[in-house]
Amino acid sequence: MKSTDDPEAVLLRKRAVKLLKKRTPDLESQLAEADVLKLVHELEVHQIELELQNEELKLAKERQAELATEKYVALYDFAPSGYFTLSKEGRIIDLNLSGAKIIGKDRSHLRNSSFGFFVSADNQPIFNKFLSDVFSRKFKQTCEVALKSFDNLPRYVYLSGIIDEQSNHCLLTMVDITDRKRAEEDLRKSEEKYRSIFENVQDIFYQIDLDGKIIDISPSVKNYSEYIKADLIGSSVYDLYLTPDERAKFLEELNKNGEVRDYELTLKTKSGEIKYTSINARLICDSEGHPDHIDGMIRDITERVLVYQELNKALKNAEESDRLKSAFLANMSHEIRTPLNGILGFAELLEDMKISEESRQHYVKVIRNSGMRMLNIINDIIDISKIEAGQVKASLKETNINELTHNIYSLFKPEVEAKRIKFIVKNSLPFEEAYIQTDEDKVYAIFVNLVKNAIKFTNKGQIEFGYTFNVGNTSSESVDLKNGKPKELVFFVKDTGIGIPAEKLGIVFERFRQVNDTNTRNFEGAGLGLSISKAYVEMLGGRIWVESEYAKGSVFYFTIPYIIQPKTEIEKKVEVMPKPEVKPNKKYKILVVEDDKYSEMLLTLAVETFSKKYFKVKSGIDAVETCRKNPDLDLILMDIRLPEMDGYEATRQIRQFNKNVTIIAQTAFGQSTESEKALESGFNDYIAKPLSVSSLVSVMKRHLVK
Repeated sequence: MKSTDDPEAVLLRKRAVKLLKKRTPDLESQLAEADVLKLVHELEVHQIELELQNEELKLAKERQAELATEKYVALYDFAPSGYFTLSKEGRIIDLNLSGAKIIGKDRSHLRNSSFGFFVSADNQPIFNKFLSDVFSRKFKQTCEVALKSFDNLPRYVYLSGIIDEQSNHCLLTMVDITDRKRAEEDLRKSEEKYRSIFENVQDIFYQIDLDGKIIDISPSVKNYSEYIKADLIGSSVYDLYLTPDERAKFLEELNKNGEVRDYELTLKTKSGEIKYTSINARLICDSEGHPDHIDGMIRDITERVLVYQELNKALKNAEESDRLKSAFLANMSHEIRTPLNGILGFAELLEDMKISEESRQHYVKVIRNSGMRMLNIINDIIDISKIEAGQVKASLKETNINELTHNIYSLFKPEVEAKRIKFIVKNSLPFEEAYIQTDEDKVYAIFVNLVKNAIKFTNKGQIEFGYTFNVGNTSSESVDLKNGKPKELVFFVKDTGIGIPAEKLGIVFERFRQVNDTNTRNFEGAGLGLSISKAYVEMLGGRIWVESEYAKGSVFYFTIPYIIQPKTEIEKKVEVMPKPEVKPNKKYKILVVEDDKYSEMLLTLAVETFSKKYFKVKSGIDAVETCRKNPDLDLILMDIRLPEMDGYEATRQIRQFNKNVTIIAQTAFGQSTESEKALESGFNDYIAKPLSVSSLVSVMKRHLVK
């Protein structure tokens, strides 16, 4: 407390009295001096208290300011972002601890250093432009840069800068976005990976809304449907479904289970082609569990389905083939055993010496006919086997078609007339103009098969056969309208027989097939004739077909090219060995080469007509040796299939030292190609087994008797 004599205190008292008098004019009259002094003293005490309070308030404010500064510093240093104060040149004036931590250096080492030093080299231009823009434009700028790696881990930061107007420094905020950038990079790689799969996978990935409109679809849809992606976005996927029923079934399955797996649908391409597909689809819901869209995949399984269909078809064909095989084997057993029964049965009857000569001749005829029937069956089987193996070729030569049809007519006339059926032949060319280039043997075989069938299935009426240029719907194909010349001959065999049911027309040319292939059929045959005929016709460059009406008759047609110019390059010339000069009454020396006992007996009986001196051997080696020892041999009957050395090789060796002896091949192979092979191997002629004595004698006469 101040002294009463203190000038300041005296001044204070005077001011107080003056103040009191001013506020209360009559104060002095009312108060005594002592009272005034007391009042002044109280005022002094109050003033002192006010001063003390002001001092305490000042101290409190200072403390509060200190606390606020400490709090600011804590927030500044430990904020997640880095704070920097940069000069115009980019020098770090100040920074917080977080900024130093992001850079990876101590704060004391960073002050007064260049911020740009810590930016990666390839991002320096970005940072320099950023800093220039901050100082030139005076407003907030941002950028993303990568910092130099001091710990082998790249760091990415987001920078935001503004100008402090008072200091003209850049206040820089730096946010570490490394995790975000890495996540973005991982996401980019993942998206790139799956986008690559999406773009390049063969399967079709799609996304559609709940109405079926396509939101997205992989480009592979073009390979599958001919549509490009742009054609389909926004269109309905259900428009690709083949039928509304399939769409309904698919949606029902999807709504029931929320997904479908390996659901097979038929879809159509842009050109209308049908594709078989396997579809996976899943209903995708939003965060609240409500259906949002559908993701799915389409896989083209057309090839698999077609393969399955082919396999299924093949299975059915195999089952049918197995049935046909059983029927064929049963038929073959019947077809072989029946004539064999005639041969063996009537041969046994011939042993009875009491039978009449008339009966004996009849039995011999039955045996001969039964043997020919069996031979025809065996020949058909061999022919079809050769055809399937590709061993039968066309051999073109000049052929007179009229002469060929005449031979067919002569061959079958007795048999047809025996059934009291009219037999008619019709030719469209004069004899002198009927020469064409074709394979005479094959055309003959085709006609034989067709006419035999007509005779077999016709019991009354007539059979007509021949050729023309204009039959049915073939005129435009068989005639060269430009030159007015026929391109092909159209042959026909027409009968008034039992006909063929319409449902059976498609199988008549198949192997081992007959209109009735059950055990109840009424007609003999192996079911190979028409198949062989078809193969021969196609080999000659023609076609074959049938028109028939059940119970009224059938017409079989086939065509061959009308080639009138010689095809010498096709017909191979074979050099025939010179025939020896012989005298009509000479007893010839003959060598029989045969390993089968009964064939040897038959040949011996035949050669005895020409010679009492003959040799018999059983192998090719013995044949060559015998020929060396007997250079004056006139004739060799050479079997093809022999032990140790076959007939072809034996003949080749004989020709090396004897080019004049006549060698006739005789074989059981029975193929037209065998004659060509025999002539090429050095034989003079060829005769097929089973041997006919009359045919063999005729061949020997042709070569031995002038």
